[in-house]
This record gives sequence, C-alpha cells and structure tokens, in this order.
Amino acid sequence: MNLRIAIIANGEEVQNIKALLKAIDLIIAVDGAADICRSQNVYPDYVIGDLDSISAESLNFFTRSKIIEISRQDNTDLQKALNFANSLNPSLIRIISASGKRTDHSVANLLIFQNYQGKASLEVWDNFGKLFIYGPGSHHLKLKKNSTISFFSLEPIFGLTLAGFKYSLKDRDFKSNFTGVSNVTTSDNCKIEFQKGKLLCYLISE
Repeated sequence: MNLRIAIIANGEEVQNIKALLKAIDLIIAVDGAADICRSQNVYPDYVIGDLDSISAESLNFFTRSKIIEISRQDNTDLQKALNFANSLNPSLIRIISASGKRTDHSVANLLIFQNYQGKASLEVWDNFGKLFIYGPGSHHLKLKKNSTISFFSLEPIFGLTLAGFKYSLKDRDFKSNFTGVSNVTTSDNCKIEFQKGKLLCYLISE
C-alpha cells in the first residue's frame, strides 16, 4: 500500500498546512499540535503523545480522532508519533511544524531526523522550505535552475560530489562534518553522490 502520512508537530506553526496535506492519506497530530490543527480546520486521524500540552478544548473538539496516550518519557512525543507512523509501513512521512519555538526541542528533532532508520521517505517542512536526508549512493534531483538549497552533515561524510550547483564538489572527504549553506542550482538535473555518511538537504520553497 502506498500510504502517505503527515505528522503535525507542536513547533512554530506552518501557515496553510492544508496545502501540504494534498495527497496525504493519514494525519497524526503530536500532542499540543492538535491546537494548531484546530486553528487551521485540519482534522487529524490520530493525536499521539503524553497529552501534557494539548488543550482541553482540542481534546473535546476532536471527537472523531483516535487519542493515543503514551506517558513514558524515554522518548519525545515526536518520536512516539514517528514510531507509530513507521509501524504502518508508509511510503512517505511528511513532518510539519517541527522547528522553531524552543531551541532544545529543535535540536532534539534534528537529531531524531538524522538517526531516522525507517523505510519511508522523510520530509520535514517549515514556513521556508523542506528538509530531507540522503544516505550513501548516487542521487539525482530534478529542480528548477537557480533553486536555493543548503547541505550539511552531522557526522563525517566521504566521497562527496555535488554536480549541477554553483558551488560544486568532486569526491571530497569531510572528517568531522560538512556545511554548505545557500548553494544554488545551475541546472535542472543535479547530482549528489557520496560513499559514507548522511547528508541533510534543505530546499527553499519558491
């Protein structure tokens, strides 16, 4: 089944969430993100978390949503939602509103995404663009020329090649991490290739 799941987190509210829910089959709200859903007339199929930040109004409003309370504190509410989403074997998980607000939460979420091991493609959207992650191999991007994209790694990355970008690389090793902010595409067919590590990519929305 080609199941596409959206997880709405309780970070800085992304405007017009409904535009990101097109072609999405199932919606999960992470605890207090139910309040974001209510403000934008989005009806989640599930609300997941320890329920310490959802308002009473939202709990009473979303009577058709399935409420899953997970009280243990060994992982974050977003991890709980991501683990549940993975258990459904989706092809895509689109996470919305996971950044902003408290810096510790944003850093924790970034590490969660970095360590993500699920089979589904992972996208993380905020008000400016989307984050996605590549593992080792050769990856071809179909982007419009002059698109702005940033790259970084939180661990060593080896054999990194960036082709079709203003700031290109050829088979470079970075033994601690790599940061390439605000690169620009010079072609509508770009290539990213590396042998070891993970590359986080952030594409600015047009």
